Amino acid sequence: MHITHKKWLSELAGEVSIVYSDVINEEANGNMVTYAFDVEALNEWGPDSIDAFLKGCRDLYASKNPVEPMWFYSWFDQQYSQIKMGAVSQRHETLPFDCDLNVCELHVVIRGLITSDSGLFTSGKLNVWTSSI
Repeated sequence: MHITHKKWLSELAGEVSIVYSDVINEEANGNMVTYAFDVEALNEWGPDSIDAFLKGCRDLYASKNPVEPMWFYSWFDQQYSQIKMGAVSQRHETLPFDCDLNVCELHVVIRGLITSDSGLFTSGKLNVWTSSI
Protein backbone atom coordinates (compact mmCIF):
# COMPACT_ATOMS: atom_id res chain seq x y z
CA MET A 1 0.00 0.00 0.00
CA HIS A 2 1.28 3.47 -0.91
CA ILE A 3 2.56 5.61 1.97
CA THR A 4 -0.24 8.16 1.42
CA HIS A 5 -2.86 5.44 1.80
CA LYS A 6 -1.16 4.11 4.93
CA LYS A 7 -1.22 7.63 6.42
CA TRP A 8 -4.88 8.15 5.51
CA LEU A 9 -5.84 4.79 6.98
CA SER A 10 -3.97 5.54 10.20
CA GLU A 11 -5.69 8.92 10.50
CA LEU A 12 -9.07 7.36 9.76
CA ALA A 13 -8.57 4.84 12.56
CA GLY A 14 -8.40 7.69 15.06
CA GLU A 15 -11.27 9.67 13.58
CA VAL A 16 -14.01 7.23 12.63
CA SER A 17 -16.82 6.47 15.00
CA ILE A 18 -19.97 5.00 13.55
CA VAL A 19 -23.14 7.10 13.63
CA TYR A 20 -26.50 5.32 13.85
CA SER A 21 -29.80 7.00 13.02
CA ASP A 22 -33.33 6.12 11.97
CA VAL A 23 -32.92 8.81 9.29
CA ILE A 24 -30.75 7.43 6.50
CA ASN A 25 -29.30 10.77 5.40
CA GLU A 26 -28.25 11.65 8.95
CA GLU A 27 -26.54 8.29 9.26
CA ALA A 28 -24.92 8.58 5.83
CA ASN A 29 -23.64 12.12 6.41
CA GLY A 30 -22.30 11.20 9.84
CA ASN A 31 -20.36 8.26 8.43
CA MET A 32 -19.07 9.82 5.20
CA VAL A 33 -15.38 10.47 4.61
CA THR A 34 -13.84 12.03 1.50
CA TYR A 35 -10.33 12.05 0.08
CA ALA A 36 -9.28 14.47 -2.65
CA PHE A 37 -6.59 13.57 -5.17
CA ASP A 38 -5.11 14.63 -8.48
CA VAL A 39 -3.97 12.79 -11.60
CA GLU A 40 -0.33 12.74 -10.46
CA ALA A 41 -1.31 11.00 -7.24
CA LEU A 42 -3.34 8.39 -9.14
CA ASN A 43 -0.38 7.62 -11.38
CA GLU A 44 1.85 7.20 -8.33
CA TRP A 45 -0.61 5.05 -6.36
CA GLY A 46 -1.67 2.49 -8.94
CA PRO A 47 -4.78 0.30 -8.75
CA ASP A 48 -3.38 -2.24 -6.27
CA SER A 49 -2.72 0.42 -3.63
CA ILE A 50 -6.16 1.97 -4.12
CA ASP A 51 -7.72 -1.49 -3.78
CA ALA A 52 -5.81 -2.21 -0.55
CA PHE A 53 -6.69 1.23 0.83
CA LEU A 54 -10.43 0.94 0.21
CA LYS A 55 -10.56 -2.60 1.59
CA GLY A 56 -8.60 -1.36 4.61
CA CYS A 57 -11.17 1.41 5.11
CA ARG A 58 -13.97 -1.14 4.90
CA ASP A 59 -12.27 -3.33 7.48
CA LEU A 60 -11.75 -0.34 9.76
CA TYR A 61 -15.43 0.65 9.54
CA ALA A 62 -16.35 -2.98 10.27
CA SER A 63 -14.16 -3.01 13.38
CA LYS A 64 -15.93 0.11 14.68
CA ASN A 65 -19.43 -1.35 14.12
CA PRO A 66 -20.51 -3.62 16.98
CA VAL A 67 -24.20 -2.67 16.84
CA GLU A 68 -25.95 -3.87 13.68
CA PRO A 69 -25.32 -4.98 10.09
CA MET A 70 -24.37 -2.09 7.84
CA TRP A 71 -23.38 -1.47 4.24
CA PHE A 72 -19.98 0.08 3.68
CA TYR A 73 -19.90 1.78 0.30
CA SER A 74 -17.44 3.75 -1.77
CA TRP A 75 -17.63 5.70 -5.00
CA PHE A 76 -15.77 8.21 -7.14
CA ASP A 77 -17.18 11.74 -7.05
CA GLN A 78 -16.16 12.80 -10.53
CA GLN A 79 -17.24 16.42 -10.12
CA TYR A 80 -14.87 17.00 -7.18
CA SER A 81 -12.18 14.37 -7.94
CA GLN A 82 -12.75 12.69 -4.60
CA ILE A 83 -12.90 9.17 -3.30
CA LYS A 84 -15.90 9.01 -0.99
CA MET A 85 -17.01 6.34 1.43
CA GLY A 86 -19.54 5.81 4.13
CA ALA A 87 -21.80 3.36 5.90
CA VAL A 88 -25.52 2.98 6.51
CA SER A 89 -27.55 0.43 8.43
CA GLN A 90 -28.87 -2.41 6.31
CA ARG A 91 -32.28 -1.93 7.93
CA HIS A 92 -32.74 1.13 5.69
CA GLU A 93 -32.80 -1.33 2.75
CA THR A 94 -31.27 1.25 0.40
CA LEU A 95 -28.24 3.44 -0.10
CA PRO A 96 -28.53 7.22 0.36
CA PHE A 97 -28.27 8.40 -3.24
CA ASP A 98 -30.73 10.38 -5.35
CA CYS A 99 -29.53 8.90 -8.62
CA ASP A 100 -29.51 5.53 -10.33
CA LEU A 101 -26.78 3.22 -9.07
CA ASN A 102 -24.65 0.53 -10.57
CA VAL A 103 -23.72 -1.54 -7.51
CA CYS A 104 -20.49 -3.05 -8.77
CA GLU A 105 -17.23 -4.74 -7.91
CA LEU A 106 -14.44 -2.64 -6.45
CA HIS A 107 -12.29 -2.88 -9.57
CA VAL A 108 -15.00 -1.00 -11.53
CA VAL A 109 -14.84 1.95 -9.11
CA ILE A 110 -11.03 1.89 -9.21
CA ARG A 111 -11.02 1.85 -13.01
CA GLY A 112 -13.38 4.84 -12.88
CA LEU A 113 -10.98 6.71 -10.61
CA ILE A 114 -8.13 6.11 -13.02
CA THR A 115 -10.12 7.01 -16.15
CA SER A 116 -12.09 9.82 -14.47
CA ASP A 117 -15.42 8.08 -15.11
CA SER A 118 -17.88 7.63 -12.24
CA GLY A 119 -20.39 6.03 -14.60
CA LEU A 120 -22.95 8.73 -13.87
CA PHE A 121 -22.20 10.83 -16.93
CA THR A 122 -21.45 7.99 -19.35
CA SER A 123 -24.01 5.32 -18.44
CA GLY A 124 -26.43 7.34 -16.31
CA LYS A 125 -25.67 5.23 -13.22
CA LEU A 126 -23.16 5.97 -10.46
CA ASN A 127 -20.72 3.09 -9.86
CA VAL A 128 -20.80 2.21 -6.17
CA TRP A 129 -18.92 -0.61 -4.45
CA THR A 130 -20.67 -2.06 -1.40
CA SER A 131 -19.65 -4.52 1.24
CA SER A 132 -21.54 -5.84 4.24
CA ILE A 133 -19.95 -4.92 7.56
